[in-house]
Order: sequence, then C-alpha cells, then structure tokens
Amino acid sequence: MKKFLEYDIVSFSHYHITVYHLVFLSLVFLVVRIILSFINGLLKRQVTHGHIDEGSRYAVYQIVKYIVFVLGLTVGLESVGVDITILVAGSAALLVGIGLGLQQVFFDLVSGIIILFERTIKVGDIIEVGTRKGTIQSINIRTSHIMTKEGVLYIIPNSKFLSDAVVNWSNESNNIIEFSVRTRVAYGTNLELATKLIKDIAERHPQIEKEPAPQVRLVDFGPDSLILDLEFFTKERYGVGDIQSDVRFEVEKAFTANEIKIPFPKTHI
Repeated sequence: MKKFLEYDIVSFSHYHITVYHLVFLSLVFLVVRIILSFINGLLKRQVTHGHIDEGSRYAVYQIVKYIVFVLGLTVGLESVGVDITILVAGSAALLVGIGLGLQQVFFDLVSGIIILFERTIKVGDIIEVGTRKGTIQSINIRTSHIMTKEGVLYIIPNSKFLSDAVVNWSNESNNIIEFSVRTRVAYGTNLELATKLIKDIAERHPQIEKEPAPQVRLVDFGPDSLILDLEFFTKERYGVGDIQSDVRFEVEKAFTANEIKIPFPKTHI
C-alpha cells in the first residue's frame, strides 16, 4: 500500500505528484464540498425559520464559498510541495503586468465583493440600472444577472452598480410606492368633472391602494392645456407600467364619453 501511494504519476524538477497527492487532493475537494453543503443547508434553515432573508443567505453563502475554495486550493497546492509564499512573490511582477491590462476585470471583482458585503442590492430585488429594469437572478464575483419581465437576461458587470445610479424598487422599509399619471385638458374644461373621472378610475383599479387614497392635482397652466397629475400608491413595483397604461386607456374613454377634450400641443414653425 505504501509503495502504491508513493508511486510517481508526474515528476518534474523538484516536484513529484504521487498517488498519495491525488488521494489527498480528492479528499480536500470532498471536504470542501461537504463544508459548503453543510453551510448552505444551515443558511436555508435560517431562511425557513425567518431569521434571515433569501438575499442575505445568498450573499453570505457566496462569500463563504470563495473563502473555502481559496483555503482548499492553498492546502491542495501545499500538499504537493508548492510554496504559496514563493509562488506569490515570484509572480508579483507578472501579476502587476496582468493587473494593468485587466484593470476593469479587477474592478468588477472588487465591486462584486463590496456588493455582497454591503447588500445594498441582493438576489430577488427589482432594480433599474440605466434603461434596464428587472429582477436580480444572481450576484456572482464579477457579473450579475438581471431578468426583465419580458424574459430577457442581462449580464451586467458589477462595477456598474458602483459607478452608475441604481434604483432599487424593492425597498423593504416601504411596502408601497407612489407613482403618477399626467393628463392634459383644454382650457375651459370642467375641472371638477375631469378630476372626479380620473379619481374614480384610480379608485376602481384593483392594484391601486385605497389608503393613501389617489389624489388628482392641477400642477400647471400649460401654453395649450391645463395639466393634471394623478398620484397613486401601489405595491406592484414591477408592473406599474401596466397600471399606468390601464389608467390612461380608461381616462381616454371617460373623457370621450363626457366630451372632455385633450388638446393637441401647439407647434411653432
């Protein structure tokens, strides 16, 4: 058995990889998988009991996974006689050269670690970055995946979340968010009737909150129309565009039925 374990599979310079090394590396890999599986199970139980949320579980697990993998790799290399200290020192110049060429990649890697630690955004949040809006599917060490409601998957570098303005629609401190729909009516319109029609439409919509109640405000006197804003609250952070569209369709129908004119904007030639 001893001769079998000490049998050289690969031999070069001062390094020898034997059957023993392969067995040891396999055990290290197995131990790493067992540790990660145990930690993942423990975190899932914490989610089930309500002690942490799914986003927190994912962030903690990702950080632990990277740490355990690095430790496992270090132990594995040391087992075959590779001195990590010498390896890092000897490759310092190479790493600097690579770093200069891959600055953006390193920025993305560091950004991923910061995001996982800070948890300003997390898996399951509905966010808006630039013109993209969707649900975070995963936060990896370099990129994050965002799925839009149309089913389009965006792969976004993590540095974007630190350098660009990000809107997080999943604010846990507030279950409902205020939105608005703007309407224009011609001068001379019966504003009380127009206001009542708009407000009644909002109050009938099943996804608009009854409390706080929807409000209609006269916000400005435009050059060719009076400008009314419907302000309402809803829990539907993702589908608010559909709610606003519903309201506009119903407003157009109600205005037509009551002979309320929506004026064409004046153009100057």
